[in-house]
Amino acid sequence: MRPNIGLLNLSSHENYLLDLCKITAEIANVTVFTTEGICKRIIGKTSTLQNDINWVTKKDHETDHSFLSRIQSQEMVNLDSLISFPFYGTIFDYLQYDNFNPNCQFILFAYDLNGWIGREIGLTPKIYNYLKYPIKQKFLKKIDLLLVEFEPIMVYARNHFHETTVETFTSVIHKNNIKESSELSQAHDQESPITITVPGLIDESRREYETILRALESLSNIGMNDIEFVLLGQPVGDYGESIIRRAKKFEGPRMKVVSFHNWIPEKEFSHYIEKSNLLISPLRRTRKSDGFVEHYGQSKGSGAISDAIRNATPLLLPEWYEVPDRLMPGINTFKSDNDLSRIVSKFIKDNKIRQNLKEGAKEAASEYTRTKQKKRLHEIIQL
Repeated sequence: MRPNIGLLNLSSHENYLLDLCKITAEIANVTVFTTEGICKRIIGKTSTLQNDINWVTKKDHETDHSFLSRIQSQEMVNLDSLISFPFYGTIFDYLQYDNFNPNCQFILFAYDLNGWIGREIGLTPKIYNYLKYPIKQKFLKKIDLLLVEFEPIMVYARNHFHETTVETFTSVIHKNNIKESSELSQAHDQESPITITVPGLIDESRREYETILRALESLSNIGMNDIEFVLLGQPVGDYGESIIRRAKKFEGPRMKVVSFHNWIPEKEFSHYIEKSNLLISPLRRTRKSDGFVEHYGQSKGSGAISDAIRNATPLLLPEWYEVPDRLMPGINTFKSDNDLSRIVSKFIKDNKIRQNLKEGAKEAASEYTRTKQKKRLHEIIQL
């Protein structure tokens, strides 16, 4: 008999939810608990699945508390397992989450671990954020299993979550619908520009964009290929807008800079990710979140890695980032601004380098097929 699995997502992470629907639908009867907006945006993309998914949505008039109370008492009584994406919000939101306690195996994804551990307090004027920590600690006692994205983060989590079981699972599937490298390279040489993309909000607290601007300056002097450089994120504040203005100055006859000033619709975001030949994520080492300092690659992952996996796209990360072993073929690192400029210049000039990096990205992405992900999840939840 197929088990009954619920998926809970009240905000963002829609791509992850969609991929998790595709994975779980092959091993269980699936019910998704989410907002009406999220449901409308992704329900059509699940219509081709062999097994139907049941959708239970939060109504516009419902608070998070009333929705969680309703589904806990009425909709979740027959579940064998509930997999929840992270909860977000103010201290008042967390007080509502505190009463949620499903009567089944309860699995929670966690993306900002230090905020759950209470490690490395960062000064913030929003002192109410610190009040979330004791609620999170109490909430952890209800969790049967905590899921983190990659192995280095799992090692970090297991060293600090002494009373919580931690496993690694990334809710992403390689699309496996890409052209062969030789076809792709030929098309780029003859028709399309080489597309280099920096995904994510243009946010000073997340990424170091001075590195990107220096790379852009060096690329503006390369005249042998058409280049499309995409800043694929909404600018945050004056800093984000200034980065766009400065980047646009490097446009020329053979280089176009694509940017956005508002939230990017998922369809358009996916379009640019799918056409990208190279992704760059110039992460900062740390970022403050909810009053705690998170370390990229240890207590916090990067969404750019999932973007790279889905489309088998080569990715560049800073050298200090601890790359998971199974992703090493598809992720290269840079030591400095000059090193990034050198790597990107070679990528543009040398077709063989582009093919080699693409093959590495395909090898890494092949570890995240639907079949392999289904097997991993089945072993983790053990239903």
